[in-house]
Amino acid sequence: MAKELTTQKAQRRIWNTIAPNWNLSRQKPLQKIALILKEYAETWQQGKILDIGCGNCRNLLSFSYNGFSCYGIDFSNKMLEIAGKYCKKHMLNVNLKQAYATKLPFKSQYFDYVLSIF
Repeated sequence: MAKELTTQKAQRRIWNTIAPNWNLSRQKPLQKIALILKEYAETWQQGKILDIGCGNCRNLLSFSYNGFSCYGIDFSNKMLEIAGKYCKKHMLNVNLKQAYATKLPFKSQYFDYVLSIF
């Protein structure tokens, strides 16, 4: 357990350090996500979607614009600061939380869809 906490702290420190540069090269959502949403827009029901390791929230862009309730978690507080600015700039309504993928702060079965893309 102690080793896990040390590893998590190290990972958070690394991501907090690289967050600004990571964000500069990743402003647009992944094309695959946009294409999937467009292709299945008629069959998918709007619902709650969680992006695990959301970074700057770029992959929630299409989901938010199409009426989904969007949630993003990341363990890097610096990435979440950037995500907040990105969401504001693009007028996205995304609920952001600092959390680890292994300890989600939500009830079981809370989400209809889960996304995790690196």
